[in-house]
Amino acid sequence: MIEQSIDGMDVYRGKKYVKIDAQAGYKNLYRSLVDMDSLPPLDRTVLEKMEPYKSACLNMAVRNYSLYVGNYYEIEREYFDHVRYWNYILDCYAVDLVFMSVIPHCMWEYVIYALAKCRGIRTLLVSATAIPGLNIVGTSIETMGSNTIRIFQRDGELKETDLHDIVTGYYHKANQKDINLLFQGRKENPLNDKYLYRTYYRPLILKTLGDVRSPSKLAADLEILGSVIKQKCTAKSIGYYNKRAVKRPGQEAFVYFALQVTPEMSTLPWAGAFQNQLLSIRLLAGGLEKKGIRLYVKEHYYQPAVRPKSYYDELFSIPNVVCIKTDVEAYELINDCVAVASQTGSCILEAIVKKKPALTFVKSFWNCLQNVYLIDREEDVENAIDKISRGQASVSDDERKRFMLAIEHSMVRQNLDLFENPQIGTEMAGDDICDLLKQYTAADCDNDFCYERG
Repeated sequence: MIEQSIDGMDVYRGKKYVKIDAQAGYKNLYRSLVDMDSLPPLDRTVLEKMEPYKSACLNMAVRNYSLYVGNYYEIEREYFDHVRYWNYILDCYAVDLVFMSVIPHCMWEYVIYALAKCRGIRTLLVSATAIPGLNIVGTSIETMGSNTIRIFQRDGELKETDLHDIVTGYYHKANQKDINLLFQGRKENPLNDKYLYRTYYRPLILKTLGDVRSPSKLAADLEILGSVIKQKCTAKSIGYYNKRAVKRPGQEAFVYFALQVTPEMSTLPWAGAFQNQLLSIRLLAGGLEKKGIRLYVKEHYYQPAVRPKSYYDELFSIPNVVCIKTDVEAYELINDCVAVASQTGSCILEAIVKKKPALTFVKSFWNCLQNVYLIDREEDVENAIDKISRGQASVSDDERKRFMLAIEHSMVRQNLDLFENPQIGTEMAGDDICDLLKQYTAADCDNDFCYERG
C-alpha cells in the first residue's frame, strides 16, 4: 500500500498491509528503505519488455523538481532506480494485482503500472472525470471508460442508480453559463511564486552552481546563470500568450480547441501519441482549413507557469489557428462553435450536454455517441466535418439521457485533490471501491471485465 497522505492523518485499519511512503518514489529515496546495491541487477528480459514504456517514463521527469534540470544520464538513472526497486517489490511480495486510484502520471507510478503489464500482473485503475467525485474504470490506460460504452450499447432499459443526483446535478450546472466546475470558487494561490521558486528556480541555481567550471571563472558562470534564470522567469508566463491572443475575431465558422493543463495525466500518459497538444492542433487546423473552418484555440486559464515562450511562438505560427484570450467565456465558445475538440478535456462532456459534436484524440466513455468523433489523421477531421455539415451528427434527447444513465451505471465514487464532492464521504467511496475490487477479482480475465454498479 502506497501512502500519499499530505497531512499524515490517514488511518489504515488492520495489519494486512505493508506501507510505503509515496515520497520515496517522488524523491527517489529508495536507499533509505533498502540496500539498492544488494538488489538483483536488471536483466535483458526486464529491460526489453520495459522499452515501449521508457520514453513516457522519461517524459514524466518534468513533473519531478529534482529532475527538471537534470541531464539525460541523471533522468535515465532515476528511471532505472524506479524499475529496480519496484521490480524487487513485486517479486518480494508476490504481487498478483495492482490497483491504482488514478491514471499513473509520475515516473515512479508509471513504472509500477508498466512493470505489472510486462509481468502479466492484473491491473485495475480508476480516475477522476469532469463530474466531481465520479471516477471512470479501466484495466489499462487504453480501456479507461470502456465499460460505459458497453453498458450504453447493450439492449434493455437503464434505470436510475444512487448516483443519479450527482450526474443530473452536473448536467444542469454544465448547461449554465459558468461551467468551470472543477475550479469553481478557487482563488490564485498566494504561495504560487514560492512554489515555483522552490520547485524550478532554486534547483536550477543549485545545480548550475554545482557545475561551476572553476572558481576563477565563477563570475562568468554567474552571469550565464543570471541570464538563464531571467529567461525562465520572464518567458514562462500566460501573460505572454494573452498579449498576442485576441477576443472573438468575428462571425466565422470555427472549431473550439481547449488547451489542457500540462503536465498532467490527461495528456501524459492518457493521450498517448497525441500527448503533445500542438500535434493535435496542427492536424485539426489542416483538415479544417480545407473545409473553410477556423480553429480557435484557448489556453487554460489555470495553466501554471510551465509552458515556455517557444511553445506559444509555435502555436501562434500554425496556419488557420486563432488564439483566444483566456478571459473569453468557454460557455460562449462552446455555444457558437461547429464542434469542440480536445485530447481528453472536460469540454468534451460539456459539448455533449450542450448537444454539440466533439472531436477527440482518445477513445473513452464519451465515444458512446455518434457525434463524438475519434481523430487519428487529417482525413478523419474532414469526414467528421462533412457529417456535421449534413446533419448526421445529431443525437436525440433519449440517446443523451441513456448516455448519462450509462455513466451512473459504470462509475465509482471517489474524492481526490480538486475533484472533491461534499456529497461523497469516505465510507461511500470505500464501499464503491470494495464492490469494484470484488467484481474484478471474480472476473476470469481483463477482456471480459465490465464493471457495473451493484
